[in-house]
Amino acid sequence: SAFLSGMGLGAHFWGQRSSKVDLHFLVATIAILGAGTSIAISHGIPLLYQAISLPWIGYIAAILVIFIPTFFMGSILPLMAEKISLFSKNSSRSLGQLYAIETLGSVAGGLLTGFVLIKTQGQANTILIAVVICLLQALALFIRRRKSVSETTNTVNEAKPQQKKGTTPEVGRLWKTALIATFSCGFLMVSMQIIWFRFFKVYFVNTSYTFAIISSIVILGLFFGSWLYSATTKRVKAKPETLYLLLLLMSFVTLAGMVFLVDLPTLIMIPMATSQEDYFIRILVLPLLSALIVIIPPTLVSGYCFPLIWSMATNGQKRVGSRIGTLVLANSLGSVLGPILTTFVLIPFFGGALSSLACIALVLASVLWISRAHPRLRARKGFNLGIGGALIGLLIILAIHPQIRILPPSFSKYQKKVLSYGETLEGTYIVGQDLNSENPVISTYVNNSSVIGSTYDAIKAVKMVGHIPFLMGLECKNALVVGFGIGVTTSAIASHSEVANIDCIELVSDLKKVAHYYKEINGEIYNDPRVKVHQGDGRHYLQSTHQSYDLISSDPTHPILGSGNIYTREYFELCKAHLTDRGMISQYLPLHKLRLEDFLGILKTFKSVFPDATLWIGQYHAILIASKAGDSTPINFRKWRSETEKLRKDPYFYD
Repeated sequence: SAFLSGMGLGAHFWGQRSSKVDLHFLVATIAILGAGTSIAISHGIPLLYQAISLPWIGYIAAILVIFIPTFFMGSILPLMAEKISLFSKNSSRSLGQLYAIETLGSVAGGLLTGFVLIKTQGQANTILIAVVICLLQALALFIRRRKSVSETTNTVNEAKPQQKKGTTPEVGRLWKTALIATFSCGFLMVSMQIIWFRFFKVYFVNTSYTFAIISSIVILGLFFGSWLYSATTKRVKAKPETLYLLLLLMSFVTLAGMVFLVDLPTLIMIPMATSQEDYFIRILVLPLLSALIVIIPPTLVSGYCFPLIWSMATNGQKRVGSRIGTLVLANSLGSVLGPILTTFVLIPFFGGALSSLACIALVLASVLWISRAHPRLRARKGFNLGIGGALIGLLIILAIHPQIRILPPSFSKYQKKVLSYGETLEGTYIVGQDLNSENPVISTYVNNSSVIGSTYDAIKAVKMVGHIPFLMGLECKNALVVGFGIGVTTSAIASHSEVANIDCIELVSDLKKVAHYYKEINGEIYNDPRVKVHQGDGRHYLQSTHQSYDLISSDPTHPILGSGNIYTREYFELCKAHLTDRGMISQYLPLHKLRLEDFLGILKTFKSVFPDATLWIGQYHAILIASKAGDSTPINFRKWRSETEKLRKDPYFYD
């Protein structure tokens, strides 16, 4: 929202000054601010957290850091549209080409960054490459600017001999229609990105690849749509009527895509189950195929709408840059309000699937308004009555509020009973029970990440995360658990009587509500007065607190399922900074679904911060243990044996 609001306000501000601003100056400014933004995010915000331990200060800083450069980025489209309108004989087609080229650059940048540059060059060098490209563009524009004023004036006069003032009622109706349509398109498209990504997080591996695929496919659809418009612009005569039909089509294909997406596991994922063992297919091919089917149709229609709206609003008008800037502002307003409303209101109340219906209902309402504004559309009474009926039908469904569950593919592939289901701001959690085994296993998922299962091997591993530091001689009063889950690691720590306080950080705090399904395993730890569960991200918490701990235990989900940031050098350094002088860190490390290079990379990263680190291996799981002091004192196994005698009652440990 901060990004899009910066783009929108920037487009409006610079569009009003399109004839007075040098484009090379703005491009150079974007380059400089891009470099400054990188430094501010990586160094400035963490320092701010240390100085002022208030989370909302960090959010304000992050919003400003994003808003300022995007305010200047928003200038590009209206300024280019202004110049194109002066020199092009077919400005409608040229606007379509401009938008197509802009979206093509966005696709190339997103895919290249997500799949190549970050991996091969790292984040800092990737930003440096972007800055150098912008500076070279600014230099090229500066050289281009050296054309004589007289040559430019003559070209302009030849291309645009007359300009209409545009004060007729029809022009006014077209302008209002353009504003409402572009707002609706922005609202729907960006809201749907939130919803699509939420579905994909449940179905697929949650990595930067998935995000890059979705965002790039969205922009790719916009590119093809705008390119199609530029190729067919001569055939589009009745623009309000065309826009009216396109908005209807966009609503329909969005709804059809959601119906497909709800049943995606049985339609695509389970039939391709044997192929999913291949890393490339699981991480890239399946999300890409699904995104193409679900996302391309509505974004293609939206991409066709944007240049159509621009052409409709600027045809024969002066100050094209100003009008385009205002349209981008209206689009950005929808793009800002859409994700905020969807994320903080619709999804927690309706769930992801029904939230899409609410967004589609807004578009249908805008279609009805457009039909009332234009006489020829108003004459289509039967058609408009059908649209009104569809809108009422969607509102009735929202009022009835049926629950449409988004379940991991394993629930469709195997017979699993859903014991509990909920969609929160932070993610979708599901508690399921396997009905096909003699001893039904209960598993809890957040999105597609198995938080914990009641299998012997899994429980033993997460209990050891809590026990081993004490067996190695740790003296602990205050402990921090990053990833409360359903409380198994926390219960292991709490079993040591000297522990006086345990702070637990859990991104999806509602997991505490379902911890009772595991009371035989976690000892009803959720009722222990020493335990405080805080909602939030573990790394964010460490950035914003001055508290020190004798033990920091991290038991997140799998690093390729969304917890990669808890296996980085920056995170390990944060932990070290918040340990007492003799404090220890205990970090869960899965051995399954990790490539050898990823596994060795995590070990090397951990050891770079904690040189005395030890690795404890148990079948499919491992635990990294280290102390802040950095000593490599041999383990006293006689003391170890005496300590384990105290834990004889815990069958998961004593084995």
